Amino acid sequence: MTSSATPACGRGNRRRRPWLRAAIAWSSCRDGQPANAVCLYRPEDLGLRRFFAGGLPDGALLEKVAALAGAPVSRRELARRADISERQLTSVVNLLEAAGSVRLRRRVEPVADAPPPAEAAARAMEIAAQHRCVERSRVEMMRRYAELTDCRRRFLLRYFGEGAEGAVRALRQL
Repeated sequence: MTSSATPACGRGNRRRRPWLRAAIAWSSCRDGQPANAVCLYRPEDLGLRRFFAGGLPDGALLEKVAALAGAPVSRRELARRADISERQLTSVVNLLEAAGSVRLRRRVEPVADAPPPAEAAARAMEIAAQHRCVERSRVEMMRRYAELTDCRRRFLLRYFGEGAEGAVRALRQL
C-alpha cells in the first residue's frame, strides 16, 4: 500500500485553507493486500451537519404554496406570488411533490387528485420530519464511528447487517 502527502493537492488547498499542512492520498488496495485508513475527526466537524439536519419547513408556507399551485405556473412566478426566493421554493415544492400535491415539470403543475392544501402541507411536514430523523441518525452514526474505541471493521459489518465473526477471523489471519 502506498501513502503519500501530495504537494500539488496541498499547495492548491493551502491558499484557501491556511491551516492545511498536507493532504494524504491512499491507494485503493484492490490487490487484496492489507490496507490502512486514517479517520480524521473533530467533534466540531459535526456542527454543520447537525445544523442542516435540524429544522422543519414552515407549515403555513407549505399550505400557501400548495394553494398557489392550483394551476400550472412557472417556478419564478410561483416564488413571486409566495413572496419567497426561488431557492426556498425549490425545497417547498419538492416536499409538496413527495406529498402528492404537485408535479414538477417545466412548470409546477397540480396533481389531478391532489389533497387540499392543508392536507398536502401536513403530509409534507410528515415527510420532512422523517427526512430529518434519517439525517440526524446518519450524523449520529458518523459520530459513533469516529469516536469508536473498538474494532471499526466490526462496527461497519454490523451496520450493514453482516456477521462480525468473519471480521474477527479475518483479523486473526493477518
